[in-house]
Amino acid sequence: MVRFHHAYFDGLSYLMAMKKFFQVSGHEYIIDPKKYEIPTQLNRIVYLNLLLKFPYTLVSYAINKYTYPQKYWKPSAPVKTGIRYFRQIPIELEKINIIRNKTNRQVNVTDILSTAVALALGNILPEDKMLNQVQIFQILAMLPYPNENLQNRFTAFHYPVSTKLLNDNNPLDNLRHTHAQCGQYFVGETQHLVGWYLLDKFFGRMPQLLFRLFTSGTSSSIMLSSIPASKKQCSFFDGVSICGIEGWVIQPDGNGKETF
Repeated sequence: MVRFHHAYFDGLSYLMAMKKFFQVSGHEYIIDPKKYEIPTQLNRIVYLNLLLKFPYTLVSYAINKYTYPQKYWKPSAPVKTGIRYFRQIPIELEKINIIRNKTNRQVNVTDILSTAVALALGNILPEDKMLNQVQIFQILAMLPYPNENLQNRFTAFHYPVSTKLLNDNNPLDNLRHTHAQCGQYFVGETQHLVGWYLLDKFFGRMPQLLFRLFTSGTSSSIMLSSIPASKKQCSFFDGVSICGIEGWVIQPDGNGKETF
C-alpha cells in the first residue's frame, strides 16, 4: 500500500517513480513523458497567445467557476465529507480498436471514455436529476517532463458531452460529436491550458485561504483523467503481476463532482 499527497506529484510522475523505485519490469510507455517534444514554433504561439489573452483567461475562469449550473445530479442533501473510491484496470485495446474502426479511426481513447461515462450517467440517474449534457474536465500533462523527480505538471480544459443518444439511438453519433467538441474546445483553449497550469502553481504557493478561493466551486461536472500507463502487463521485482491500481481519494466536496 502506498500513500501520497497529490501536492507532491501527479499521475505520470507517480508512474515514473513506481517504475524506478519498485523495480517494475515489463513496463513500456505509451507516451514517454521525458521524450515527447512539443514543436518549438507551436510552444511560442501558445505562450504568445497566453500573454495576449491572460486577462480574458483569468476572468473567464472565474466566471465559469462560480456561475456553472448544478452539476450532473441534484443531491437531496449536500455532501460535506466523504471518501471516493477509484480503480484503474487495463483497457482491452482490441475492443477500443473495434470502436475506433467503426468511425474510420477518427476518434481516440479519451473520446470513447468520456462518451461512455456521460451516456452511462444518462442511463443510471433519474430523468429529473440529469442534465442533457455535462462538462468534462479533461486532465492533460504539460510535456515533456524534464526529469524523473517528483513533480506536478498537469493542466486541463473543458468540453461538453451529451448524456442522451443523439440520432437514431446510435452511440457512434455521440462519439463523433464528442470528438468534434473535444477538438474544438482544445484548439480554442490552448491559452487556458498553459494559464491553468501556471495559475495552479501560483495559488499553490499562496496561504490556504487564497488557495481555497482558487479551488472552491467548480466549472465542470466530471473530472476525467485517463493516464496511459503501459502497453504491456507489468510486474514487481519479485515477479508478482500488477493487475490494476485501486485507492481512496478523500474529497470533502458537495459539488457532485466525481473523479474517474
